[in-house]
Amino acid sequence: MEVTIFVIASLAAFVVNLSMAIFVYLKNRKVARNKLFSLLCVMIGTWCLYPTIMASNLDAHSMLFLIRIIYLFAIFCPSIYLHFILELLGEAKRKKHILFPCYLFSLTFVSLGFRDWFIAGITSSNVYKYIIVPGPLYTVYVSVFAAMIIYGFYVLLDKYKIWSGFKKNQCKYLFIGFLLAFTGGLMHFLSAFGIEEKIPHDIFLVMFTSITAYSIVKYRLMDIRIVFRTVMTYSLMTAFVTLFFILVIYLPNLLFGPINRMSSFFLMGIISFGFALLFNPLRNRIENIFVNLFHPERESYYRELRKHTRELSTILEIEVLLNFIIEKVVRTLGSSLGYLYVLNENSGIYECKVTLPKEDHLQKSPDSKNILVTTLQERKNVLLEEDLALLPSRVQDAIQSIFNKLRIKLVLPLSFRDQMVGFLCLGGKLSGDIYTNLDIQLLSLFSDEASIALENAKLFQQVKNMKDYNEGILQGMRSGVISLDGNGRISAFNSQAERITGLSRKYIIGKEYSVLPIPLNKVFESGYKGGKSYADQEFSIEVNKGQGKRIPAMINTSVLYEETGSEIRQVICVLTDLTKLKELEAEVRKAERLATMGLIAGELAHEIKNPLVSIRTLAQLLPDKYGDEEFRNEFMTLALKEIDRIDEMVNKLFNLTLKKEKGEYVKVSLSDLLEEILEDMSIQLSAKRIQIIKKYLSQPNVFADRVELKKAFSNIITNCAEAVDEKGKIYIDIVQKKNIRLPNVVTFKDDGPGFSERSIERAFDAFYTTKQKGSGLGLFVAYRVIRNHDGRIHIGNWERGAMVTVELPFYSQDHPDKSKKVH
Repeated sequence: MEVTIFVIASLAAFVVNLSMAIFVYLKNRKVARNKLFSLLCVMIGTWCLYPTIMASNLDAHSMLFLIRIIYLFAIFCPSIYLHFILELLGEAKRKKHILFPCYLFSLTFVSLGFRDWFIAGITSSNVYKYIIVPGPLYTVYVSVFAAMIIYGFYVLLDKYKIWSGFKKNQCKYLFIGFLLAFTGGLMHFLSAFGIEEKIPHDIFLVMFTSITAYSIVKYRLMDIRIVFRTVMTYSLMTAFVTLFFILVIYLPNLLFGPINRMSSFFLMGIISFGFALLFNPLRNRIENIFVNLFHPERESYYRELRKHTRELSTILEIEVLLNFIIEKVVRTLGSSLGYLYVLNENSGIYECKVTLPKEDHLQKSPDSKNILVTTLQERKNVLLEEDLALLPSRVQDAIQSIFNKLRIKLVLPLSFRDQMVGFLCLGGKLSGDIYTNLDIQLLSLFSDEASIALENAKLFQQVKNMKDYNEGILQGMRSGVISLDGNGRISAFNSQAERITGLSRKYIIGKEYSVLPIPLNKVFESGYKGGKSYADQEFSIEVNKGQGKRIPAMINTSVLYEETGSEIRQVICVLTDLTKLKELEAEVRKAERLATMGLIAGELAHEIKNPLVSIRTLAQLLPDKYGDEEFRNEFMTLALKEIDRIDEMVNKLFNLTLKKEKGEYVKVSLSDLLEEILEDMSIQLSAKRIQIIKKYLSQPNVFADRVELKKAFSNIITNCAEAVDEKGKIYIDIVQKKNIRLPNVVTFKDDGPGFSERSIERAFDAFYTTKQKGSGLGLFVAYRVIRNHDGRIHIGNWERGAMVTVELPFYSQDHPDKSKKVH
């Protein structure tokens, strides 16, 4: 068999068509148009073997038999072609009445394929070794073949007039592809009628197959530039390699004569090395030339993409970011409109946040169960309108209606960590072109960066919202809040803290805790360096240093540690201004004093009136019984006794209401003070052989007027001693509790009769007593002293007798100044 250009073109067409058939079928074997195109490629490829068989060395009988077999494949080409066109345009079901007679025609001619009526025989040819001799029905076959092809062209042109945009281009390129195939087929038919081929007709079939195959796989027929680019790149590479071999092998033979074997091996080594060295750079250079030829916009796209991608990472405001994304994508690609949807994680709805043009109203927000959303989540890549044909019919119709309603041609999902955080809808291009593969690639790259930027912006917004929320809480609190970070610098300082300390938030934020007024700096120092916390501790805070102004405040602190547990993460201090509370307490004490004075005056009047009545009665009887010496002596004794009683009462009242000098508040150990009192009262206690049972669980200190506090405790112990019988018991307990405002608790208990209900109600009233010789001032004085020390005193009973509980504040060197007078 002589290998000619016709044989090479025949074999190339067979290989290309068969390869494309397999590739397209495997790409999506479930889609009807893929199966039809694969079948069409098999039929055309087998038919293309005609020149190879005609140029073979077979005998005439065998050659005729093979040609008739090949024509069995050719007979089905027009029917499958028309079916493919109608399926691709969505007209196959509606035009079944046309397809039926077409397939009937093919089946009829198959039955006649081995009859002389169709192919009469073969004869010699100048182009091939042999050509067919047409039978009487061969002309009928060619006519019907042409009619089917022309009808297919008519359908394409009809759609071309109706459609616009990418579909219009689709019809155009289908028309071009099949026109090339029909040209090749026409050349083959004309050769059977004696018109010789000047160039191989199979070249047109290779071109048709390449163009249509790429179009059917991508369903986007306009992008044949990639096929042309690849074909042209390797064609030029072949030319360069051929030229290289001619220069290296034939030119030395012409110049220097035949080359021996050793020189030949050396020369082949040089050729191989040069080929390996130049192949990739040469291929890349040629490919870039065609890329710039077919995709002149690529460089500008990449340049814009790199620029916008860098800018994405710098935008943290979510509204700004969303506007940036949609504006840059729409402007760069030249889209007519755009909608950007973002997932609301709380509701599960994708909300339309931004539109372009701005005057477009925001579209309805679909939820996570919307058919478009679920399809995007399953595909995880760009969804084009032309891709809808690959979807099931139910899904296809539903999404097509959404595309039509929104006037969009493309949807780009924005995914982050396998979750679709949003999607971008784009309308058709203003130029009327459709979105190319290059557009899709660039959009996919941009969407990855946009998804990350969107998630970062969401996190930033959440942090900002949380910060604003916390800041709102801090500023709305009635207490001052101060916070230190792990470096000992002030990170939070609300408006109440500004008011209490007299410091400006702008000045204080970021500074070290040492700039805080006394004793706050000491409190933070003990918390930051020693991990110490305070609970309900009262301090006097110095305001406007040097002016002597101090504000009473209650301080609570918390020390927060890192997960490791060793490093301090934050120290938080809550300040409560006690100024109003102290003023209220002062008012209460003043009211109590007035009430006490009224009570004292009433009791005093009652107490003085009794002896005065006795004296008055005796004075009235004195004139009549003056001569009675016994009466005079009794009168003198009784009068002096009642006067002494009045004098004693007046002295007690005088001592009770006397305004003393300012008491000196010092550090006082409660246990030492109680031991001192018990020692002073040892004789009194021993007289009744009273047993003192002490239980000092702790030995706390208080900030107190030692003399006054000793008087209060002495009165309480005296009451206990007077209440118990001989050999009675008095229990004294000291305990220091944690995390309360008054942690130091002293409890006095006895085994006497206890308090009656009336005594519990009136025990702290002046002059109230249930004892025959009592003055009724012991517990009254104790109550006043404890209150003046910002403490509390309670009375009650326990299972054995009476109980008095005294609660006193925590000791601090920075305790508020006790300059008030103690009464």
